[in-house]
Amino acid sequence: MAEILDWSKKSYLLIDDFSIVHRMLREMLRKFGATSIDTAKNGAEAIALLTRRQYDVVLCDYNFSEGPNGQQILEEARHRDLIALTTIWIMVSSEKAVETVMGAAEQAPDGYILKPLTESTLLSRLNRAADRKQAFSEIDKAYAARDFRKAIDLCDQRLAANRLHAADLLRMKAGLLVKCGDIQDARAVYEQAMSIRDQVWAKTGLAKLHYVTGQYSPAKFLLYEVISTNPSYLDAYDYLAQTLQKLGDNEEALQVLENAALLSPYSVIRQNNLGDLALKLDHLQLAERAFRMSIEVGEHSVFRSASPYLGLAKIYAKKKQLGEALHMIESARSSFEGDDVKIRSKLVEAQIYSMFKQAEKAHEIAAQLQRDIAPLRLQLGEEMTSEMNQLFAAAGLGAEAAQKAAATQSASEPYKTSAAATNISSPEKIEAPTLVTIHTQQKPVSTPMQAAAKDNVIPLVKASVQPVSAPPAKAADAAAASPQAPQAPNALMPSSLPTAPSDFPDKARTLVNRAHVLLQFMQRQGYNAVSAEETRSVIARMEKLVPGHAIIKDLHAALDTLLP
Repeated sequence: MAEILDWSKKSYLLIDDFSIVHRMLREMLRKFGATSIDTAKNGAEAIALLTRRQYDVVLCDYNFSEGPNGQQILEEARHRDLIALTTIWIMVSSEKAVETVMGAAEQAPDGYILKPLTESTLLSRLNRAADRKQAFSEIDKAYAARDFRKAIDLCDQRLAANRLHAADLLRMKAGLLVKCGDIQDARAVYEQAMSIRDQVWAKTGLAKLHYVTGQYSPAKFLLYEVISTNPSYLDAYDYLAQTLQKLGDNEEALQVLENAALLSPYSVIRQNNLGDLALKLDHLQLAERAFRMSIEVGEHSVFRSASPYLGLAKIYAKKKQLGEALHMIESARSSFEGDDVKIRSKLVEAQIYSMFKQAEKAHEIAAQLQRDIAPLRLQLGEEMTSEMNQLFAAAGLGAEAAQKAAATQSASEPYKTSAAATNISSPEKIEAPTLVTIHTQQKPVSTPMQAAAKDNVIPLVKASVQPVSAPPAKAADAAAASPQAPQAPNALMPSSLPTAPSDFPDKARTLVNRAHVLLQFMQRQGYNAVSAEETRSVIARMEKLVPGHAIIKDLHAALDTLLP
């Protein structure tokens, strides 16, 4: 029988917009002996508290009168690493709708309890969740320190000592191996789990590894198996749609995505992916519905982006509604900041003017894009680069523009640590849904920066594109080649932070520079949440390029020292 824990020593966060629920839950917890209890009435307050401290237990409502719902609060907390692996997160809600429960389940909370809640039910769920979490306490410390190799060793030690949580430990170990780029070892762990029992997560994990190594037919077979036996396992739908597109079965992929969106409509990323594919296949009504849903459910989501606005602009252009199309582009620009949004919105605008035979305006925008691409060092994907080259060619800017676009694309190639990794696309298109670090979402190049921070930081970022460890002569040559770019003084690279090693790929060097600049900005101006989130985004991308490297741990430590 599992040990009944002492809940009096734990810290608690109660998230609900009704004070009467706060009082009820607080009284229950006090009967368990709890004294450390904080409350939040909405997502903003909850995230602010989670940013300042980590809680042992979070009890969160699903529906709120304003701001993000419980699913989105957990989504952001996980995305920003605000909760530990050992944190117990339980949804406490009166919401019984299937799509709501499915949406919450996608974020994998440790429990979903329907109101009215009883003391015995709460204690039972807490004990059950804690029994699983205890196996991961030391692993969580290593994970938080970004020492993934140690975390893998600890998984092995736990597996050797006690097989009670073997499935969860194997799942954790496989995800860590993927994070470290050890694809073959991860495959062996998934197969080991499958030999014990037909685990849906292990079969999906194997399919993902087939996908990233270019074996699309075996991936398709496994994912259809998962869906046929587990029709509510939504992660498999997303990867199946990706796989089918790689095989050229776009209409079939569209149907898979549409089915997934019907099962769980509150995923911003899935709705946007559905809109993109529907638009590509000229299913304009479906595309418009998906993009509008993405905007609606994304209002308070950490994954909110400009993409659905630009998608709607393309739809209006196809419908010959120029005014509406331009309005959506302006909505994207006014709602989101960042050089990536500027470039992408201008690209769509130029394409739309071309469609409406306004060649002069299209040429003007294309020429401006040509000037902006290289100095901004955007990490353009293959599809975006192709669209850019087509635009330049149509605008009569072909050869020179194509060379610049190709140079930008070359600079943004992901670091390839193994033969298997060569099939993984750019980090901006890969993110971990749970423990496996490969997913289908498309993220912006960076977190949008508010105007006050942007005015100070962007010029510094532009100035730091040369490698940190470049010899002075090369740095001077680079500055001479771009006389309009502001020079970054040496003080921008804090001596307390390590510089990029000589064997780092160019892209990782650029990210190190960018992290340095953001950290130095906050050292001078004081901590601000926007710059901190930008720094976390940069470090997260580095983890995919040079997983487990000591410099990542040092950058995290430097950011932690700035937290208020």
